[in-house]
Order: sequence, then structure tokens, then C-alpha cells
Amino acid sequence: MKYFLEREYSRITRIINSPAIAILLVFAIFVDLFAQTTSSSLIKPEQRMLAKSIKRIYKTVGSLPLYLYIFNPQNKIGGCPAIIFFHGGGWQTGGPEQFAPQSAYLVSRGMVAITVEYRIQNVHGTTPQEALLDAKSAIRWVRLHATELGIDANRIVAAGGSAGGHLAAALATITEHNEESDDLSVSCRPDALILFNPAINLVALEEYAQRYKTKDYIRLFSRVDVASISPYHHIHNHLPPTLILHGAEDKSIPLSTVQEYAQAVTRLGNHCELIIYNECGHAFFNFSRDNYHNPYYRETLKEVDYFLTSLGFLKQK
Repeated sequence: MKYFLEREYSRITRIINSPAIAILLVFAIFVDLFAQTTSSSLIKPEQRMLAKSIKRIYKTVGSLPLYLYIFNPQNKIGGCPAIIFFHGGGWQTGGPEQFAPQSAYLVSRGMVAITVEYRIQNVHGTTPQEALLDAKSAIRWVRLHATELGIDANRIVAAGGSAGGHLAAALATITEHNEESDDLSVSCRPDALILFNPAINLVALEEYAQRYKTKDYIRLFSRVDVASISPYHHIHNHLPPTLILHGAEDKSIPLSTVQEYAQAVTRLGNHCELIIYNECGHAFFNFSRDNYHNPYYRETLKEVDYFLTSLGFLKQK
């Protein structure tokens, strides 16, 4: 940088023959470079990854477009398995960039990966019920456009973390709550589920919020029939194979709720794997944890790879 500024000062002085003005111009160049560098450094790696995806509208609510972000493998041929990610954030915050790193990895393994924008409370004033309507619409849109997207419509995985885990699980368990504009002849049932610390029992979470006086969640849950959108309360014996990854020290979603769900699912003859990570709290799997040096991001991604390989969705490494 020092050499660059000295060079610019010398060049400008020769052109305009005024040292004072040259100093001002070089200073302006420095300020502009600093601003560009600072602006670039504020962009998170996940957002840079998301910018490389293909952006498509899957639904319009009134005048509001909702987008999918599609990551395609190199040299893609038709009939690829696909994974659709729903971000966390308590149905209030968050964005589709959360799972861009996982998407980038799974694309390298030959899958089409998609992250979903859905309505959230802090932006759209909505509840978990509207988020579920959007999740169902997203899956149906992907399945309806499977040939165009080069996707195998019978190998679609739904995945998500926390509130996004709730949405993914609800796609497989809850038949009610569909958008009026959806084509209900197109199934929104995923062919497999990957759930990262999922909000799986909303009745228990509502009680948890009341006990600890979590005002945001009390207000959010008071606007919906919680049991009607709670995956735990709609378990049946035709659920897709499921992988759940959960932290033992999760203070937002108690481990017990996930254990009870896994036990109830398997009792009905469904396949469900629960992997518990000791000493880990909520959102322990995120790429951005520990200043982007999170070992559990890699550990959970490894388990995701094993699970999808066991189903035949990925080729054996």
C-alpha cells in the first residue's frame, strides 16, 4: 500500500505539477480503496456463496415475491437428487444464506442444493403457520419443475435448522395448512429429512416459553393453533428416512423433545437416526460459529454425507 501511494503521488505530481493537489488526490484514492475494502469485508462468506446461486421466484403473496436459491453441480445431467434447506431464526429472523456452505459441499458431491426464502415475523409480520405454507409451496414448485431443473422428483430431501427443522419435519407429517394457490395434486412430502436441532414439538416449546417468560415466543405462538402445526403431534407410519443432529446442551430446544420424537417415530416402524453432540448448544453446526473455525460444521456435514450415501442419494466416497 505504501509503495502504491508513493507511486500515485509521483504520477499525479508529474501530470498536474502541483504537490498540494497531488496529496489531496492521493488521499481521495486511499479513502476510496479503504471504503471498498471495508465494504467487501462486511460481506459474510455465506452471502458470497449465495450470490453464486441461481435465483428463482417460487411464489408471490400479494405483491411479495419469494425466492429459491439454486446451486447446481458442475457438468450436471438430468435426474440429480436434490436437497432443500430451510433456515433457522425462530420464524422471526434469518435468511437463506445460512445453509449456503452446506449447499456448496453437497453440490460438489453431485446434488442440486436449494435454499429457501420464506416469510418471517420480523420482516413480514407473520407466524410459523405462514412459514409452513411457504415451505410446502417451495417443495411443490421444485417437484413441479423437476425436469427443467434436472432433478429427480423422487429423490428430494428437506433439511433445516431450528425453525427450519420444524418446517422440514412438518412437510412430512402435517397434511393440513396448504396455500390456496398451490396445486395439491403435487406432493410436498420429502423423500428424506435432515433436521438440525429442530423445533419438533411446538406444544412443549410453548410451555417452555411460558415457564421462562420468553415474550417473543409467547406472542408468536399465541397467534396460531400450535398443536396443528407441531410435527410431534402428527407422527404417522409413513415418514421418510430421517437424520436428526442435536446438541445435548441446547437451551432453546430441549434435547428431551427430540428424543421423544425419535422414539415415537421408530415405534411406528419409521427409520430415524438421532445423533447427540455432547457439550454442544443451539445452532452448534453453523459454518459461522467460532469465527468460521467450527469443527462441528464439518462433523455434522460428515454425518449428512454418510446418511445420504446410505440412502443411495450420494455415491460412495
